[in-house]
Amino acid sequence: MNGKKRIVYWLPLCISVLCAAVTLAVYTAINESRAPLVYLQISAASLIPAILPVTSLIIKKDFPPFLNFLVTLHVILAMDLGNAMSFYWRFDFWDVMMHTYFGFLASIGLYVIFLMAGGNRMSKVVLLVAVFLSVMGCGALWEVFEYVTDAMLDKDAQQVWASLEAGKNPVYDTMMDVIVTAVGSAVFYLILLIDKLSGRRLESRLLGKFIG
Repeated sequence: MNGKKRIVYWLPLCISVLCAAVTLAVYTAINESRAPLVYLQISAASLIPAILPVTSLIIKKDFPPFLNFLVTLHVILAMDLGNAMSFYWRFDFWDVMMHTYFGFLASIGLYVIFLMAGGNRMSKVVLLVAVFLSVMGCGALWEVFEYVTDAMLDKDAQQVWASLEAGKNPVYDTMMDVIVTAVGSAVFYLILLIDKLSGRRLESRLLGKFIG
């Protein structure tokens, strides 16, 4: 990998770490009561964009650079703004937006991984069904994680108590998260369909040299 490519692959990590540093500085300045867990969460999350470059070094196979930029955007929106800057509590739509984006991002990521692992030899229908089911499985695992952390830390990430206070079904937030994850995945499939009708120009440009 030449110098220019190396910069492109590691740039998302640099952006993520820089945004985390700025976020924590602002968080420290505007909050008198500071939660140590926030510092840990933001710092750890900023390293997530290192996963794909490190994995590429291990398996000797590159991932499309745009994928890591999408991952970095998710980290910034979900952790820096959503968590540290309290966007989840300031804006009612933020949680729905992030779960929708997760469904879209996970669909792209798993589609790429399947193709890199030889998925282009599978039936296209089977491949797309496998991607969708895998995305929904990831969404379910996240809900399990939220449930466990709520139980351990006495929190309400799944908005059970908030839903009850608002007169809503206590599983409303969990089911809405699952539904909008599916919506995000559907957006990905819509883009694939539009790209197919236009001659697969976008897929060929973004993925062609990576999946063969």
